[in-house]
Amino acid sequence: MKRVMEGRCQERDSSPVSGAGRGRLRLSLLCSLLFLLGSVLCSEEVKNPLPKPDRENRRVFSFSASLSDAQEVQLLRSRYGRGLYVETAVSIPLGIVMNWGAEEGEGGLEAFQRNVDNLFSQAKAQGVGLHLYFLTGASRALSGLRGAKVEDLRNCQWFNDNLLLAPSAWQREKSLDETVFATLSRYARKLRNHQEVKLRRAFRYLARKVRENPEPSFWLSGPGELELSFLRIEDAKTCQTFFADYSPFAVLEFRDWILHQGLYDDKRGPYAGQGWAEGGASFQGKRGLERFNQRFQRNFTSWRLRFGDWSLEDPWKRGDPHALAWDLSRPGIGMGEGGSVAGGFDPPRTMKKKGEDPFTDLWQLFREEMVTHYVADVVRWANEEGFPPERLFTHQIPTDYLFGTSPLFENGNAQNARFYSSASPLRSAVVPGAGVGVTCYDIHFPNVHARTSDHLFPALEKLNKKRALMEFNPEVLPRGMGVPMASVETILQPMRRAESVGISFYDFFLWKGDSEWAFKGNARQEALDLFFREVRQRPLGVGEASFLPPPVTLLRSSLSGEGVELSWSGRIWPDLPHLWSDWEEFGEFVLYRSENPDFLPSRENLLGTSGESRYVDKTAEPGKRYFYRVAARTKRKWRGEDASLEVHVPR
Repeated sequence: MKRVMEGRCQERDSSPVSGAGRGRLRLSLLCSLLFLLGSVLCSEEVKNPLPKPDRENRRVFSFSASLSDAQEVQLLRSRYGRGLYVETAVSIPLGIVMNWGAEEGEGGLEAFQRNVDNLFSQAKAQGVGLHLYFLTGASRALSGLRGAKVEDLRNCQWFNDNLLLAPSAWQREKSLDETVFATLSRYARKLRNHQEVKLRRAFRYLARKVRENPEPSFWLSGPGELELSFLRIEDAKTCQTFFADYSPFAVLEFRDWILHQGLYDDKRGPYAGQGWAEGGASFQGKRGLERFNQRFQRNFTSWRLRFGDWSLEDPWKRGDPHALAWDLSRPGIGMGEGGSVAGGFDPPRTMKKKGEDPFTDLWQLFREEMVTHYVADVVRWANEEGFPPERLFTHQIPTDYLFGTSPLFENGNAQNARFYSSASPLRSAVVPGAGVGVTCYDIHFPNVHARTSDHLFPALEKLNKKRALMEFNPEVLPRGMGVPMASVETILQPMRRAESVGISFYDFFLWKGDSEWAFKGNARQEALDLFFREVRQRPLGVGEASFLPPPVTLLRSSLSGEGVELSWSGRIWPDLPHLWSDWEEFGEFVLYRSENPDFLPSRENLLGTSGESRYVDKTAEPGKRYFYRVAARTKRKWRGEDASLEVHVPR
């Protein structure tokens, strides 16, 4: 602050006091008083030098675009790559595929590795960061687990009528590749083992790429939009008709999660301590079943599964006797087909709103837990294989906040069918070992602007973790509805709200292409341009504030026929590319000279100013020793810390 106010008062007089200098003394005292007053007035406004950009105070602006479109990438780089506290990147989907049955040995991911190598090379060549969001084949990139689904239909997500999808859709040969989600159940042991093996190998390779390549800046998010299947909502007459996952694997897991047995056994199970908090031994056995029926108003006579009953004793690596091979003639086993256990345990087959039926609420809780556990398990694998947690985000759809809904509403999410079908709440994105990453689309319907951001952003603000919008668009226009695009100011508002809650990573989906989504060439881009200008000079988490200049670096001198040539780095920070001219607050450099090594910069020893990172002292006399001080100064005349240099001028 001292140097700041010296700049405001011009420079302090450092000459000895004499009769002739009393006027200067009075001026100095006046400046001191002004300095003290100014310290009080602006102590909240200016405290520190401009912070050096780092991963904690910098935002990432990433764009879903193609790295192969070099012209477009350079446009993004030139348009959004000039910010001190904004880094530009490109977002690319990344399917992690390994042939079914390739768990043994070290092979199986060669194509994945080649793809990663190519993406790193392209991003580095074009000078942009790289964001990859990985897809596991479960609810996105469905063809990646085709072999598992063909071998055993229990590896698929089943709907409440025990079908994998609508019978009409099943007749298409690519149904398993395009419309059938894989189960997220931990009890699909062969499938889960396959996924763990291939994902661990992928994470190990990505961790090595990060270690070996400091550039480009790299981020990873996923598993991308992990959820239960929503694909039969459109077939439903009401929003409560078709729900997954009723796979026999998932149903048995639900039972054991309640009873704390099997893989959830509190003493021997790999998931000990993760069962239902209110369940356990009190519900086990015949007496326990009676207590369960009483509490949940059911009439089960057996803990065996009503449909597709099986046991953890069944082999899973080869020759599972209960496996159901793919048959194009049927989209599932049908209700009761293949035998059933009378009075056997079964989840609710008709969903109800929260609070209407305790057993339905318990089933919904388990479905959400199944999604959350999958995300947590995958993140843990990434952590254990050495992938840096600070570069990793989850990538979930917060369905409890979709379309402007909120779990805090009186009616909960009754109007949001996707919440019930997907079982992917915000909490599924909040797991140890990764930042919180979510998808956020504000959809502009003809009669309502359904803003997911309205209630989602305040909920994100309450989370004590790094927060990211892995897919973000504040103005999605549904196809074919003829909705005109909102004004630039309207589109800008969700961006500003995102900034206010500390979002550190934005993937703006989509840069160009479909008018339903594209930013390029419309009001979305205009709003984004304004948003960029508002935040590019501002450290993340800091409101409107002004800073002192950092000290200049690499101050050096040389002698020429003109005099003493002084030069210093044109970069604000020597190890970063940002130039002094990139900082809008920068004004000029001020230089001082004295023959006294302990001098204080003042009006009396002001040598000159420069708008460049060089200055020629043409008045230096041969044979003298000079002490120079150079500092950057803002447009408001606030001066930063001096850099000093001693120069001997030869005779």
